[in-house]
Amino acid sequence: MFRAGGLTDYGNLRKIEIKRSGLTVDILDLYEYISKGGKGQEIYLEDNDVILVGLYEKKVNAIGSFKRPMFYQLTNDEGLTDLIELAGGPAFNARNSLVHVKTISNEEERYIDLASLSKKNAVGGQYTDLILNDGDEVSLKPVNEGLKNIVKVEGDVNYPDEYEVRAGERVIDVLRKAGGISGSAYLPRAFVLRGSNPLESDAIKINLENIGNPNDVNNIEVMAGDRIKVLSNKDFEQQYKIEVIGYVRKPGKIPYYKNMKLKDVLLLCGGLRLDAENGRIEVSNIVDSVSKYNINSKGSMVKSIAINSNLEIDEASENIILKPMDRVYVRRKTEFLSQSRVTLSGEVAYAGEYALIEKNERLSSLLKRCGGTLSTAYPEGAKLIRPSVGQIVIDLPAALTRKGSKQDIILKDSDIIIIPTINEIVQIRGEVQVPVNIKFDKENSSVQYYIGAAGGYGDNPWRSRINVKYSNGRVKKTRNFLFFRSYPVVKEGSTIRVPARPKKENKADLKDIITITSTFLTTVATLILVYKTVK
Repeated sequence: MFRAGGLTDYGNLRKIEIKRSGLTVDILDLYEYISKGGKGQEIYLEDNDVILVGLYEKKVNAIGSFKRPMFYQLTNDEGLTDLIELAGGPAFNARNSLVHVKTISNEEERYIDLASLSKKNAVGGQYTDLILNDGDEVSLKPVNEGLKNIVKVEGDVNYPDEYEVRAGERVIDVLRKAGGISGSAYLPRAFVLRGSNPLESDAIKINLENIGNPNDVNNIEVMAGDRIKVLSNKDFEQQYKIEVIGYVRKPGKIPYYKNMKLKDVLLLCGGLRLDAENGRIEVSNIVDSVSKYNINSKGSMVKSIAINSNLEIDEASENIILKPMDRVYVRRKTEFLSQSRVTLSGEVAYAGEYALIEKNERLSSLLKRCGGTLSTAYPEGAKLIRPSVGQIVIDLPAALTRKGSKQDIILKDSDIIIIPTINEIVQIRGEVQVPVNIKFDKENSSVQYYIGAAGGYGDNPWRSRINVKYSNGRVKKTRNFLFFRSYPVVKEGSTIRVPARPKKENKADLKDIITITSTFLTTVATLILVYKTVK
């Protein structure tokens, strides 16, 4: 083919035949070869073979926002989807899936939605693709294309968008470009909004019931800048809903329809959850007439329905007809215990995740189940973290010795209990000479001892506000009575904080006081002298 100078503009790239002894032994489709690597049967040429290149069957131009816009040759049975596939599909900047097909021979124009096309129908293998003609132009507009003479179509049409119009085109022409009016459109009234200034624009009222008639007076000529607004019957429908609250799989609001039963609502919400076992359903309604949707002047009316252990309600309750704006409450029984889990880590015999065996299981019970603490544990530093609130200060030794007391805290789902090892370090921070960490001395538990180990107080200590934070998160402050102070006891893992005394406001010095007083006395003496002179 190369030695022969290539194909002419009319050569068929889709069907190159190799004939041998009068028979076609292979057919090469160059599109298949280029795009997919298909090489036919890969027959080698022999002496006296004939390569036959016929005329193309049809050529179609893909224009605009395709990945490979150019002319393409199609076979007679190929259509729009084949062309789009050859052109690489819509580019990233394609305006929408609405393709403009223009037939040059009769100047017919059509707008086709890509979503409505399919290569083959499920029944009979028949093609439902749009078959193109030789010379057709298929265009896909980019979002940034500067269109001229624009008319915008809004509302209940198949493809609301902006469309370019030519002189003399009418409402029906633009509606056809928009894919026509949808089945739910309100035909007795539509609007053609004319003018760019909303305060000065005209709203031309038209009737779409006979808009397909070219002689219909409503089929007015459109102008650049017009906006055609097609109303929908749905706009005039009252959208009623039923709200389902509580222990169903998908709680929320669902659309109401006539003769809706309680069973239907529960199914639409995914059914009852396991924790609704032996619970109750309450149906609250404010409408007392389904046909007229009259609001009950007495307020909400409530029906109460029992849920059995099989997560079922009786047949009569299933068939209760609901009303618009009803609320369905699905409540669980208070005694129901969901699967609650806590995590225990640190110096215990069996650390890990534990399921709570009862609703009010306490800390001491969990420690017993895990085999107790190890010899390396430091119970005084135990921490409880509850994700919903953060760390909770606990006293584990008190919980273990006084079971059931307020120190023996009731555990909740997702609690995390940490039992640390012994921490022999005491930290001294704040207004001290050198903030340090030192080893805890069992024979010395006073604050003053450890502050002395840090070099003593700094320049501005607030001694009456010294506090000690313990390993379990508890904080104790210095107690003050008259001239006496009682400092907290220091334990393993404590942090001693010496805050800085706040600076006092600057006071006037003696010189300023004398000056102000002297000025005041001079003023008083002058007033007395004036008074005596006048008198």
